[in-house]
Amino acid sequence: MSPRKRSFSAACVLAGGVLLLAGCASTRLPIKLDPAFSQRGIRSVALLPAVDQRADRSLNINLDHEMNARARKGLEKKGYRVLETAPIEHDRIGISRLMDMDPSYLASLGPAEADAVMAIYVQDTLSNYKIMSHVFTVEAIGTLVSKADQTEVWRDKGIGNVGQAGLISGLMQGLNQMSAMDDCVYGMLFTLPKAPANNPLEGKSDQPGGEKQ
Repeated sequence: MSPRKRSFSAACVLAGGVLLLAGCASTRLPIKLDPAFSQRGIRSVALLPAVDQRADRSLNINLDHEMNARARKGLEKKGYRVLETAPIEHDRIGISRLMDMDPSYLASLGPAEADAVMAIYVQDTLSNYKIMSHVFTVEAIGTLVSKADQTEVWRDKGIGNVGQAGLISGLMQGLNQMSAMDDCVYGMLFTLPKAPANNPLEGKSDQPGGEKQ
Protein backbone atom coordinates (compact mmCIF):
# COMPACT_ATOMS: atom_id res chain seq x y z
CA MET A 1 0.00 0.00 0.00
CA SER A 2 1.32 3.42 -0.93
CA PRO A 3 2.01 6.05 1.77
CA ARG A 4 -0.82 8.17 0.35
CA LYS A 5 -3.33 5.29 0.63
CA ARG A 6 -2.15 4.46 4.16
CA SER A 7 -2.65 8.10 5.18
CA PHE A 8 -6.13 8.09 3.67
CA SER A 9 -7.06 4.87 5.50
CA ALA A 10 -5.76 6.19 8.82
CA ALA A 11 -7.76 9.38 8.33
CA CYS A 12 -10.93 7.34 7.70
CA VAL A 13 -10.38 5.27 10.83
CA LEU A 14 -9.77 8.42 12.91
CA ALA A 15 -12.87 10.11 11.52
CA GLY A 16 -14.94 7.01 12.24
CA GLY A 17 -13.65 6.95 15.81
CA VAL A 18 -14.56 10.60 16.32
CA LEU A 19 -18.06 10.01 14.99
CA LEU A 20 -18.47 6.99 17.24
CA LEU A 21 -17.43 8.98 20.31
CA ALA A 22 -19.76 11.80 19.38
CA GLY A 23 -22.63 9.35 18.98
CA CYS A 24 -21.95 7.84 22.42
CA ALA A 25 -21.87 11.27 24.05
CA SER A 26 -25.19 12.31 22.47
CA THR A 27 -26.99 9.15 23.64
CA ARG A 28 -25.55 8.90 27.15
CA LEU A 29 -28.10 7.58 29.61
CA PRO A 30 -28.61 8.92 33.16
CA ILE A 31 -28.09 6.81 36.24
CA LYS A 32 -31.86 6.82 36.72
CA LEU A 33 -34.81 8.13 34.70
CA ASP A 34 -38.49 7.44 35.32
CA PRO A 35 -39.95 5.93 32.11
CA ALA A 36 -43.05 8.09 32.68
CA PHE A 37 -41.07 11.30 33.21
CA SER A 38 -42.65 13.10 30.25
CA GLN A 39 -46.15 12.36 31.56
CA ARG A 40 -45.48 13.90 34.96
CA GLY A 41 -45.74 17.49 33.74
CA ILE A 42 -42.86 18.77 35.87
CA ARG A 43 -42.44 22.47 35.13
CA SER A 44 -41.21 24.04 38.37
CA VAL A 45 -38.23 22.84 40.38
CA ALA A 46 -37.23 23.83 43.93
CA LEU A 47 -33.43 23.98 43.95
CA LEU A 48 -32.13 23.08 47.41
CA PRO A 49 -28.82 24.37 48.80
CA ALA A 50 -25.95 22.19 47.57
CA VAL A 51 -25.03 19.32 49.90
CA ASP A 52 -21.34 18.90 50.76
CA GLN A 53 -20.51 15.17 50.87
CA ARG A 54 -16.76 15.58 50.45
CA ALA A 55 -14.52 13.48 52.66
CA ASP A 56 -11.83 16.16 52.34
CA ARG A 57 -13.21 19.68 52.83
CA SER A 58 -9.85 21.45 52.96
CA LEU A 59 -10.61 23.41 49.78
CA ASN A 60 -12.52 26.54 50.76
CA ILE A 61 -15.13 26.93 48.01
CA ASN A 62 -18.64 28.35 48.25
CA LEU A 63 -20.14 25.21 46.71
CA ASP A 64 -23.72 26.23 47.37
CA HIS A 65 -23.39 29.44 45.38
CA GLU A 66 -21.09 28.16 42.66
CA MET A 67 -22.91 24.90 41.91
CA ASN A 68 -26.46 26.20 42.29
CA ALA A 69 -25.85 29.25 40.08
CA ARG A 70 -24.82 26.88 37.30
CA ALA A 71 -27.65 24.44 38.02
CA ARG A 72 -30.22 27.25 37.93
CA LYS A 73 -28.94 28.41 34.56
CA GLY A 74 -28.97 24.85 33.20
CA LEU A 75 -32.52 24.18 34.44
CA GLU A 76 -33.83 27.41 32.97
CA LYS A 77 -32.25 26.57 29.61
CA LYS A 78 -34.27 23.34 29.67
CA GLY A 79 -37.46 25.32 30.28
CA TYR A 80 -37.95 24.82 34.01
CA ARG A 81 -39.08 27.50 36.41
CA VAL A 82 -36.55 27.45 39.25
CA LEU A 83 -37.58 28.19 42.84
CA GLU A 84 -34.56 28.58 45.08
CA THR A 85 -34.83 27.86 48.79
CA ALA A 86 -33.26 29.47 51.80
CA PRO A 87 -30.76 27.53 53.94
CA ILE A 88 -32.55 24.73 55.78
CA GLU A 89 -32.01 23.75 59.40
CA HIS A 90 -31.99 19.94 59.64
CA ASP A 91 -32.19 17.98 62.85
CA ARG A 92 -29.94 14.96 63.36
CA ILE A 93 -32.37 12.56 61.69
CA GLY A 94 -33.00 15.03 58.88
CA ILE A 95 -29.30 15.35 58.15
CA SER A 96 -29.02 11.57 57.92
CA ARG A 97 -31.98 11.35 55.54
CA LEU A 98 -30.61 14.23 53.47
CA MET A 99 -27.22 12.57 53.12
CA ASP A 100 -28.93 9.30 52.15
CA MET A 101 -30.90 11.09 49.39
CA ASP A 102 -34.16 9.95 50.98
CA PRO A 103 -36.83 10.87 48.36
CA SER A 104 -39.65 11.30 50.87
CA TYR A 105 -37.53 13.70 52.95
CA LEU A 106 -36.33 15.69 49.94
CA ALA A 107 -39.92 16.00 48.68
CA SER A 108 -40.90 17.63 51.97
CA LEU A 109 -38.39 20.46 51.46
CA GLY A 110 -38.71 23.62 49.40
CA PRO A 111 -41.78 25.65 48.35
CA ALA A 112 -45.04 23.73 48.33
CA GLU A 113 -45.95 25.04 44.85
CA ALA A 114 -42.93 23.37 43.23
CA ASP A 115 -43.59 20.27 41.12
CA ALA A 116 -40.25 18.71 42.03
CA VAL A 117 -37.19 19.17 44.22
CA MET A 118 -33.58 19.03 43.03
CA ALA A 119 -30.59 18.50 45.28
CA ILE A 120 -26.95 18.57 44.19
CA TYR A 121 -24.49 16.48 46.20
CA VAL A 122 -20.86 17.55 45.80
CA GLN A 123 -18.83 14.40 46.36
CA ASP A 124 -15.29 15.54 45.70
CA THR A 125 -13.14 18.54 44.83
CA LEU A 126 -9.46 18.04 44.14
CA SER A 127 -6.79 20.63 43.40
CA ASN A 128 -3.71 18.83 42.11
CA TYR A 129 -0.43 20.65 41.65
CA LYS A 130 2.46 19.16 39.75
CA ILE A 131 5.57 20.65 38.22
CA MET A 132 4.44 23.38 35.82
CA SER A 133 0.79 22.25 35.91
CA HIS A 134 -2.44 22.57 37.88
CA VAL A 135 -5.55 20.36 37.58
CA PHE A 136 -8.87 20.95 39.34
CA THR A 137 -11.51 18.22 39.58
CA VAL A 138 -15.08 18.35 40.88
CA GLU A 139 -17.59 15.49 41.08
CA ALA A 140 -21.28 15.82 41.93
CA ILE A 141 -24.55 13.90 41.76
CA GLY A 142 -27.91 15.52 41.08
CA THR A 143 -31.28 14.04 42.03
CA LEU A 144 -34.79 15.18 41.11
CA VAL A 145 -37.74 14.11 43.27
CA SER A 146 -41.41 14.54 42.45
CA LYS A 147 -43.32 16.27 45.24
CA ALA A 148 -46.60 14.67 44.17
CA ASP A 149 -45.65 11.10 45.06
CA GLN A 150 -42.23 11.55 46.74
CA THR A 151 -40.49 9.53 44.04
CA GLU A 152 -37.03 10.03 42.57
CA VAL A 153 -37.60 10.57 38.85
CA TRP A 154 -34.05 11.37 37.68
CA ARG A 155 -30.47 11.04 38.88
CA ASP A 156 -27.12 11.52 37.20
CA LYS A 157 -23.49 12.35 37.89
CA GLY A 158 -21.20 15.03 36.52
CA ILE A 159 -17.41 15.27 36.56
CA GLY A 160 -15.38 18.34 35.67
CA ASN A 161 -11.65 17.96 35.19
CA VAL A 162 -9.73 21.01 33.94
CA GLY A 163 -5.98 21.56 33.87
CA GLN A 164 -3.47 24.17 32.83
CA ALA A 165 0.20 23.62 32.10
CA GLY A 166 3.06 26.03 31.77
CA LEU A 167 4.40 29.00 33.67
CA ILE A 168 0.96 30.57 34.12
CA SER A 169 -0.68 27.43 35.54
CA GLY A 170 -0.56 28.80 39.09
CA LEU A 171 -2.26 31.99 37.96
CA MET A 172 -5.05 30.01 36.30
CA GLN A 173 -6.21 28.22 39.45
CA GLY A 174 -9.42 30.23 39.81
CA LEU A 175 -10.27 29.86 36.12
CA ASN A 176 -9.68 26.10 36.31
CA GLN A 177 -12.10 25.84 39.24
CA MET A 178 -14.80 27.78 37.41
CA SER A 179 -14.37 25.77 34.21
CA ALA A 180 -14.41 22.45 36.06
CA MET A 181 -17.66 23.35 37.83
CA ASP A 182 -19.16 24.43 34.49
CA ASP A 183 -18.27 21.05 32.97
CA CYS A 184 -19.51 19.13 36.02
CA VAL A 185 -22.96 20.72 36.13
CA TYR A 186 -23.38 20.70 32.35
CA GLY A 187 -22.50 17.01 32.19
CA MET A 188 -24.82 16.20 35.09
CA LEU A 189 -27.85 18.00 33.63
CA PHE A 190 -27.18 16.81 30.07
CA THR A 191 -29.46 13.79 30.52
CA LEU A 192 -32.30 15.63 32.28
CA PRO A 193 -35.31 15.84 29.93
CA LYS A 194 -36.59 19.27 28.99
CA ALA A 195 -39.67 20.72 30.63
CA PRO A 196 -42.96 20.17 28.78
CA ALA A 197 -43.29 22.49 25.79
CA ASN A 198 -46.79 23.62 26.72
CA ASN A 199 -45.59 25.45 29.82
CA PRO A 200 -48.57 27.55 31.00
CA LEU A 201 -46.17 30.05 32.57
CA GLU A 202 -44.73 31.07 29.21
CA GLY A 203 -46.06 34.28 27.77
CA LYS A 204 -47.95 35.21 30.94
CA SER A 205 -47.38 38.17 33.21
CA ASP A 206 -48.96 39.60 36.30
CA GLN A 207 -51.82 41.94 35.47
CA PRO A 208 -53.57 44.59 37.63
CA GLY A 209 -56.04 43.00 39.98
CA GLY A 210 -53.73 40.09 40.83
CA GLU A 211 -54.94 37.87 37.96
CA LYS A 212 -52.65 36.41 35.31
CA GLN A 213 -53.93 36.79 31.79
